[in-house]
Amino acid sequence: TRKSLAFRGSLTSSVDKKAKAEDKERYVTSLLSEPPNPNVNNYTGKLTLPPGKDGDPSITIPLNNDNILLRGAVLRNTEWAIGVACFTGDDTKLVLNSFTTPSKFSNLDKLMNKTVY
Repeated sequence: TRKSLAFRGSLTSSVDKKAKAEDKERYVTSLLSEPPNPNVNNYTGKLTLPPGKDGDPSITIPLNNDNILLRGAVLRNTEWAIGVACFTGDDTKLVLNSFTTPSKFSNLDKLMNKTVY
């Protein structure tokens, strides 16, 4: 199978999927993530959801590389998805892996360009 069509997994938790309208104001979720790094094969973090009822403990869900989609990934055969942007801008794994291309001019070419111009 192609990598883009491979099963990436989903979060499994005991969260009640039917949130009440009045709960929207206090529904705060936090994401604790590893710092940005260029390693595209590993990811660790945890998602902390608020308690379902007053007095219940918060729900913590561990995250790994099966729960992350990198820039340019295509999500297919999925009706809906909820996502969080964890690395953006210069912190993306793709940008951290990029580097400047080496010059194709030899040292003699550089010297001649400086001398002629």
